[in-house]
Formats: sequence, structure tokens, C-alpha cells
Amino acid sequence: MKKNNILTFSILILFLLSFVLGKDFYIKNLLTQNLSKSFNQNIEIQYAHLNIFSQKITLKNTTFKKNHILIKDVNFTIDFKDILSNNIVIDTLNLNGISLIEAPIKNKEEISTSDNTTGYFFKEIEKKVALKDNFSKIVSAKFNKSKIINSVSENLIDFFITNTDYIDIVIQKEINLHLKDDIVGLSTFYKDIFQNLENEKANPTIQKNIDINKVNFNGNIKNIDFDGYIENLSNNFSKVSISPLKINISQQNAKGEIFGDIDLNLFNSSIYFKIFNFDLREFPILSKYVSQGNISFDQIISMNKSVFSINGSADISNLEIKKEDIINSLNTTNLNKSILKNIISSSEPNLNNIFISNNFSTNSEIISIKTSLPNQLKSSLIKNRIEITKSFEKNIETHHKDSFEEKKSSFKNFFKNIKDIF
Repeated sequence: MKKNNILTFSILILFLLSFVLGKDFYIKNLLTQNLSKSFNQNIEIQYAHLNIFSQKITLKNTTFKKNHILIKDVNFTIDFKDILSNNIVIDTLNLNGISLIEAPIKNKEEISTSDNTTGYFFKEIEKKVALKDNFSKIVSAKFNKSKIINSVSENLIDFFITNTDYIDIVIQKEINLHLKDDIVGLSTFYKDIFQNLENEKANPTIQKNIDINKVNFNGNIKNIDFDGYIENLSNNFSKVSISPLKINISQQNAKGEIFGDIDLNLFNSSIYFKIFNFDLREFPILSKYVSQGNISFDQIISMNKSVFSINGSADISNLEIKKEDIINSLNTTNLNKSILKNIISSSEPNLNNIFISNNFSTNSEIISIKTSLPNQLKSSLIKNRIEITKSFEKNIETHHKDSFEEKKSSFKNFFKNIKDIF
């Protein structure tokens, strides 16, 4: 009898140990399979635990491989009977410590001038200041160097005044260059989600329906803290109506918010994105070129079955740029750099506040940019024309000093030979 009791007790202990260890393994596999199917990508869960007393499930380091998203801690309470059923209801799902797994950063130290638009702009500057293209002026001016240089400088500033729109073109090119991978990733992510929703509606593959009344989340992405919630979620998209979304974002003393309603059934949504007084230096694309500045913007994110779009505007204030870093990053001649440095130096006081409008859609996969910079710069060039022209003259004279002497000597010899003949 005693031996039977010991055997029974041993079996019970083994069963309990198997249950304690096996339940976590089962939960981990169950959630991994269902999440992978729902999001159509590989999802890894490093650790899963089911507390049998509180009926609380905790996950550690959940990684969405395709989207490079890491969630440090996931927890929710679930009724035991739901685990084995085809309908799982979760009242509140908490996602803590959301972050991006950063991909290797490509080296883009120099501002590109290989594209046709930007390259044309620099070639035009070179053409305006090239001595050989001003040969007729040298002859007509009878080797009066100061008149030649003044004429070239006047033509150059006229070129800048009439072509300030190139600033927006260059800015747009550079933003799209730096954000190319992000743009492609966003477009692909959106199209994949939409296609997955359509496929699931047409041919349901998910074996367990998961309904979530509310999801609370927080994290940090690109030095921006955020927390918020979304309500009324389900992987059975035919039964979902409207899911309210609210996100608070912050960066030191700056604040922002994202809010709106998402309709995963009709896939038609408008989300509003507002931020106030964010530090420009915290944006990687700008940190190399800005020593001070704040940005506030107002954006509308629209989603429907055919397109994802972002439209809005931004205001930059208290701007101070790293003039030397900008000039040195340009892949152009030293003369062009000196000329642009003079323009920036004379215009800086007029460029502290800038207005920007933008739009993007997955149809074009291009961020379109319009700013107040062209008009601000044109106004500054006209106002400071005399000062800027004189600085151009110094740059051109220094750059072409040897060429002027060579041309002058060759013309003297030419006329001397003519005189000797007669």
C-alpha cells in the first residue's frame, strides 16, 4: 500500500512538472503559429509563461522578423477554457518596450550631385564662372579684369535669383535619397497588410479567432518615446468595425499626438498626426547639418484599399545651420563651394523660420516637398545684391588669377606679332 502511494505521488509530481513545463511550451508554439499566420511573417518568441493562478500569460522579446519590430514584454489575462477553444477573448493586451531593430546604415556622407537636376544646377554655376565661356567679354573689355569679373558676377547672381526654386528640388531629392529604404519598406508593409486582409476575407485560414478589447502599448523609436492604445481588434476582419487609436509621443520637452479611427473591414481610415516643438537635431537626416532648431507639424494619414498617403505641413523655427558641414558635404568644385558659402552667409539671418508643405503616397513612392526657402532666399539675394556680388568677384578673381595672366600675355603676343608683320 505504501509503495502504491509513493508511486501515485511520483506520477502526480511528474504530471505536475510536465504540466508546468509543457504549458509554457504549448502557449509559446500556439501564439507563434497564430501570430505568424495573422501577420504573414516569421515571428519569434524567446520566452512564454502561463501563470496558472492568475491566468496571466507573459511573453518576452517577441520579434517580428519582416518588419524588424521587437517587443520586450507582452502580457495579458486569458480564461483557461479559451486556450483550447477556437475563440479567444482578451480584455486587455499590454505591449511594453516596442522598438525597431536597426538595419545597417548605408554610407551617405556626401550630398549626391549625380542626378540630372542637381548636377545641372552645379554645371550651370561652373559655366557662368568659366573663363572660356566669357571669352568675348575679355576681348570687348580690352583686358579690363575688373570689368570682366564684375560682368561675370552680375550674371551669376542673376542666375541664382531666377533659379532659387532649385533649392526645393535639391531638398526633395536628398530627402527621398536618405529615406529610400524607409519609403520602400512602408509601401511594401502597407501593400502586404492590405493583401493579407483581402486574402483572409476571401479564404479564411486562421483556425482560432482572437478578439482583443483593448491594446495598451509603449516604446521608443528613433529617440521618440510613445504610449497609447487601440481598441476593438480581431483577426477575424469580417467582424471588425471601427478601432479607435490614440498615441501620445514625446521627446524631452516636446509633445505630440496621433489619433483617429481605423476600419480594418472596409480598410478606410484617417489618422491625424501632430507634433509640437521637436528638436531638429534628433532627426538623423538633419543632425549633421543643423546646430539648432525646432519643428512642429500637422499631418493627415489616409488609408483606403488603393493607396496610403500622408499630407501636411511643418514649421521650422530658431534654425541655425552647420554652414561648414553643409558646404564640405557638397561634391562639387572649390569655387562652387566658395560661392554657395557666400550666399548662405548673407542669407542666414533671413532663414531662421521656414514653412514646409509635403505629400506622399504609395502610388508614386515619392515624398514631394515645397518650402518657403526659394522666396526667402530670393528676397535676401535681391536685398544684399551688392555685397554678394563683391564676394563673388573676390572668389572668381582668386580662382582665375593664373588664367587671366595667361590670356592677357597671349593677346599681347598676338597683337605684337601683327604689328611686326606690318
